[in-house]
Amino acid sequence: MILYTAARNIWAAASRPFWYDELCTVAVARPGSIAELWRAFQGAKDSNPPLFCLIEHAARVLAGNELVAYRLPSIAGFCCVLWCLFAVMRKRNGSVVAVVCSAALLLTPLYRPYAVEARSYSMVVACLAIALLCYQRVPRLTWTILMAIALALAEALHFYAFFGFVPFAVAEAAVLVSRRRFRSGVWLALAFGFVPLALSWSQLKGIKDLYGAHFWSPATLMLTVNAYALFLKMFAPLAVAVVVVLSILALRTMMDEPAESFHEHWLAAAFLFVPVVGFVAIKLAHGGFVERYALPAVLGIPLASAYMLRMFGRRSVAFFAVFILVAVSLQEGFFWTAESGAFGKFVSPADPVVRLVESASARADLPVVVSDGHDYIPLAYYASPAWTKRFVAVVDPEQSIVYSGSDSLDRQMSALRCCFPLQVYNFRDFASQHATFLLYSGGGEWDWWPFRLLHDGYSLQLLAADKSHRLYLATVKAEPL
Repeated sequence: MILYTAARNIWAAASRPFWYDELCTVAVARPGSIAELWRAFQGAKDSNPPLFCLIEHAARVLAGNELVAYRLPSIAGFCCVLWCLFAVMRKRNGSVVAVVCSAALLLTPLYRPYAVEARSYSMVVACLAIALLCYQRVPRLTWTILMAIALALAEALHFYAFFGFVPFAVAEAAVLVSRRRFRSGVWLALAFGFVPLALSWSQLKGIKDLYGAHFWSPATLMLTVNAYALFLKMFAPLAVAVVVVLSILALRTMMDEPAESFHEHWLAAAFLFVPVVGFVAIKLAHGGFVERYALPAVLGIPLASAYMLRMFGRRSVAFFAVFILVAVSLQEGFFWTAESGAFGKFVSPADPVVRLVESASARADLPVVVSDGHDYIPLAYYASPAWTKRFVAVVDPEQSIVYSGSDSLDRQMSALRCCFPLQVYNFRDFASQHATFLLYSGGGEWDWWPFRLLHDGYSLQLLAADKSHRLYLATVKAEPL
């Protein structure tokens, strides 16, 4: 299973263009020297800690295809999660249950898409899975030290990794309350996990000062519920019900456990509630919350499922195995059908936009303003040099708050000019020099410039369209005499 997922994810990575967030990683990680890397890290204002950038910097030379190279750490991270979870569950539930429940991870977003993404989420979950393996073997000194290192590495890869520390604290609190045993080494290991957060506090504060006032995704209860729908890939209320049932079953089977392992049931149940922990923590800190920040919760799905299967006996194992086999086979069958013959066949995301502009027979001297910054950064990265100079992004943080509720994208696009040759301009400065320009509208969530221009008195003449993609000729209306 590990070999298959590694090969499959390398195949998927080889032809999939980087999207906006991944290009933020590339912007920081691709400089040749450590000094240049540090300057890019400080200038790009990305939310990832330095260790992640160093890992990506090292990984960039591991494969000839940069699409694979930058994603190799995440691909390896998923393989690590599979191995660690198998080892953890085999010790308590046997090899068959361990294999079946580990395979359930292939149905979660940790596998699709985050195992094939040049971001830190897969690696963070891998570190937490290693910590799980170590926690099962504490308080032996070697395993306690390894647990401390694994937790610290998780936090050093993503600032919100500490959400995944809470299940360990819950389990250890159960040991303290039920057995009246304070295992100082485990608590010190948990405390050590926060050291990277303390060391990076100034960077985190700077990011919060830059983006925090109008972060694009504030913490809401709806996002927390949607996290469960995303992780279990089912209707949100049903996903919440499944989580509640799994946690109850995990705790119910605790009654039949020997004293030395009962707290692992609390650990499994607590992992399922990581999204709730994240919501509460970020709400109190007035920060931003995205479902993927709570991705460590997926570890609770196989762990709790293993306890559920133990409770219902061998027939339930066979039924669950058939369900997982059918679901994974269908999923992978659709993947290989869609990907057949696509290995290494890269299609630039700039090509459809270039064809749309060329089809309009529009004036070649006019700049093309890309309405959504999430579309602009990939276009600027993948387009030919001539088109990179022609594609333009305009920013207006104050109006971005009015139309989208956030100025995060405008601020980060301006910051990324330190790393990419971007044509990003303040809208007032751009408009003073261009009374007429082309406007590309991709129909995304942050595609608000058509509404802004109409409000400001521009006329928008539709020149070309392809599904949700639109190309307009934008002209400022002359004021009446």
